[in-house]
Amino acid sequence: GDARLDLFQLQLALETSHLFKFERTRVELEPYGGVKWLGNRASLKDVGDGSRVEGKEHTVGPFLGLRAPIFSHDAVFVELSMVKGVQLASGLAVRFGGEDSK
Repeated sequence: GDARLDLFQLQLALETSHLFKFERTRVELEPYGGVKWLGNRASLKDVGDGSRVEGKEHTVGPFLGLRAPIFSHDAVFVELSMVKGVQLASGLAVRFGGEDSK
């Protein structure tokens, strides 16, 4: 039979950080951390008879990271998250628009 699966996820985070500027080397590092809340909902519906099965899950956990600005609008980052297991992420953050912060 035909079935439809709907997934919905909502993420909220409370974060704090501080930018350290090392004048001699012109290096900048911004450690940050906080708490993330994840809300997930799944719904499986049988299109033929209209029956439905749903499930919800809410998870809260801490995260820590380090951002290193490389240009006025760009930075590389590494983040460790302890929400539903341990996750390690890294990447490039690009900010568009706005005033130049330097």
